[in-house]
Amino acid sequence: MDQTLECLIRLQKSDLDRIAHVQTRDELKLRLKQLESLLERGQRELSEKQEKLASAESFYREKSLELKTEVERAKEAKSKLNNVTKQKEFLANQKEVEYLKKSNAKKEDEIVNLMEAIDEYKAGIKENEGRIQVLEKECKEERDANATQLKKLEKDIANLEKSRAELTSGIKGSLLKRYERILKAREGQAVVTVNMAGTCAGCNMRILAQQVQILIKSQTYGTCPSCQRFIYFFEDEVVEVEAE
Repeated sequence: MDQTLECLIRLQKSDLDRIAHVQTRDELKLRLKQLESLLERGQRELSEKQEKLASAESFYREKSLELKTEVERAKEAKSKLNNVTKQKEFLANQKEVEYLKKSNAKKEDEIVNLMEAIDEYKAGIKENEGRIQVLEKECKEERDANATQLKKLEKDIANLEKSRAELTSGIKGSLLKRYERILKAREGQAVVTVNMAGTCAGCNMRILAQQVQILIKSQTYGTCPSCQRFIYFFEDEVVEVEAE
């Protein structure tokens, strides 16, 4: 077998292994990243709801204090109204009592709305806390379950990259560039076999019988006219093919 072809075959095998390892590693990392992203979003939403709850509770206390003060003021105005003898003063006090009555009713409605909002925030916070606990558990389990596998994958990838550097040193620059270009364009398969029927294992298209014969006799690589991959003949039992 041609030495360059042998280097290409070994490089292709190494690259397929490396690509598979990288894909597995990236899938594991992506799964963890997705869980962590969900956890971060849940924590962010929880923080926002807690801030809104704190603000609503502060506003509730403020409005409750205002209402308490205004209720006392209304009592005093009503009491004062009963002791007024002059009509002009009576009308003025009556107007104040009516104003305070309407104002306090409005404040009571605001307080009721605030209490409902506070209850909703508390329910939302409780729900968020439950989801966060589940996500924290899933993140931990995912990290623990994949830690050993990821460590091994990283080590294997490093070894395969080192091996790749050694393999590429035996291939000419222009040929290597062509290999890299095909590898990227053809989903990690740049070097494929052709069988006795002349079928390219990469695209399943047939090549001319003459080209199959050339590959058999030369024991080197050729180019598939359909997919442009490197091709070489591989068959357990060699039989003659009629030239087309």
